[in-house]
Amino acid sequence: MNRWYSVYLTGLVPFDVRRGDDGRLRFTVWLTAFGVPVLPWSNWTATGGRERNPLGHAELDEGYLFGDLQPAPWELGRLLRTLLGGWAWLLSAVGPIVWLIVRTDGRAATPGELVLVFGFTVYAAGLALGSDWRRKRAIAGR
Repeated sequence: MNRWYSVYLTGLVPFDVRRGDDGRLRFTVWLTAFGVPVLPWSNWTATGGRERNPLGHAELDEGYLFGDLQPAPWELGRLLRTLLGGWAWLLSAVGPIVWLIVRTDGRAATPGELVLVFGFTVYAAGLALGSDWRRKRAIAGR
């Protein structure tokens, strides 16, 4: 039985969930910090899955239940794609916000700059939520 938990996407989270040619789910569990993959934890295949507690507390992701969970060999290409994708997300989401904050150092932000920071914040949240939504759909087989 797996015990992968996360709070606000910080903890152990399955990434790169894909269905293989044999119909089994293939995924890697990553140690994450606010949705950004930091370190690959383990690699698995399973026949299917579902959320452990889909109606529970939104901030605590209690993980997933998988059928016929088996360890899988590491695939370097998938690991690199997940790691680089996570860091690209971080840079594209947080980079413009940091740039605008540094740019306004020592002066008040203009209304346009405030709108840009708000827009990039919504963009960053949308990327994180969209990634989580796609992961849940892939695990559920939809």
